[in-house]
Amino acid sequence: SSHAPGYSEFWAERKGVRAKLTLFMSPDYDTLLWSLSLKNKNGEKVECDVFAYVELSQFSFLNEVNLGYYLKWQTVAEFDRELNAILYRFNSFVQVRTKDAPLVYFSSDVPVLSFCCDRDIFCGNYRDEGDPVEVERGELSDTELHGGEPCAALHSKIRLNCGEEKQVNYFLGVTPGALVDYEKARRKTKSILTELKSEGAVQEQFEKDQKWWREHLGVLQCEIP
Repeated sequence: SSHAPGYSEFWAERKGVRAKLTLFMSPDYDTLLWSLSLKNKNGEKVECDVFAYVELSQFSFLNEVNLGYYLKWQTVAEFDRELNAILYRFNSFVQVRTKDAPLVYFSSDVPVLSFCCDRDIFCGNYRDEGDPVEVERGELSDTELHGGEPCAALHSKIRLNCGEEKQVNYFLGVTPGALVDYEKARRKTKSILTELKSEGAVQEQFEKDQKWWREHLGVLQCEIP
């Protein structure tokens, strides 16, 4: 792995498939971008099952620690097929700012074959995120959540020819106003995802991110003997 101003990169390789994951914040949207590059170094075609996972919170550390066992029953996570995304909201009056309570989205720019919104089901009995039973099984259970331990897990298949490299992007972000006007927040989320999934948009966001950091840090110059 490596970490630089504005982004982090992680590499892995297994059975001739090389993966590079780049994480960075979009400068224009409240969205964390996951840019995953997969390259097939084998002499034949391969098919990869790609899983992406995030744990979802109640937005307030102290409330979650003190009342989380009760408040978790006011969480909702559902898969929106039109947006190709899991949408999550915390339907509780115990918010830092209720009017700004977000609609959380986790989406991909490749078709989602299966999904899971329940952490207990995703991980399985006596397991955790390091050894989830649904990943071991090879597909997710298409479970939505209306109260419980929320998460967002997406599953897709990527086919790579010999020597081929493909990129898969994931988008984890928030749109304010989920408890005030849910449909308005969903429409705004749809617009954001449409823009981020357009051709070249992720690379454009990365370049803008790097430009900001160069300008931000470039004001300081020093010479070290």
